[in-house]
Amino acid sequence: MQQILRRKSMLGQARETVSRVVEGLKDEIDTMQMDILQSNQVLRAFKQAPWRIQTQTLAWFSILILATLVVGGLYLAVASRAGNAGRDLQYYEQQKTDLVRENDRLRAQLANLRNMDHMAARALALGFVPATPEQVYYIAVDDYPIDPGPAPLPVTVSAPVPATADEAAAAALVARADQGWLTQSLTGLYETVFSSGEGE
Repeated sequence: MQQILRRKSMLGQARETVSRVVEGLKDEIDTMQMDILQSNQVLRAFKQAPWRIQTQTLAWFSILILATLVVGGLYLAVASRAGNAGRDLQYYEQQKTDLVRENDRLRAQLANLRNMDHMAARALALGFVPATPEQVYYIAVDDYPIDPGPAPLPVTVSAPVPATADEAAAAALVARADQGWLTQSLTGLYETVFSSGEGE
């Protein structure tokens, strides 16, 4: 009987242990179910409705279109400025070419007007006549520095010395005839300018 009582007590203890384990498992199952329910609620809360997905898609698409329009507008503005600058450059280059051509034309016209024949004809048409030496007047300026000019070149003559004055005069005439007209004119001008400067 003692064995039966022992077995009963062991059986009672085993039941109590099993009931405790079962209750612990039930508590764990309840806790897990609560966790599952809470996680389902969280998932349900974060799960997006179809209209939210469409709204977000539309918003991203609108942002993309707006960014494309802004970049395209900036590109068009820069391209437009570059085109305007190129057109202005071509206009100014054409204007420069026209001005250079006009300057060349005016220079040619000025050169034609400064031509000695043209100026002489114009002066005669206006009633001017060449001045004679008697009509030229010189003004003396006090303390004006006088440039002596270049020293005359020494003339070496290898001709024989004439014996008479008539032969000397004839030799001088021949020497003057041998010199060119320009040399005679320049020599006469030189003598006139410096002899009149020294006389005053």
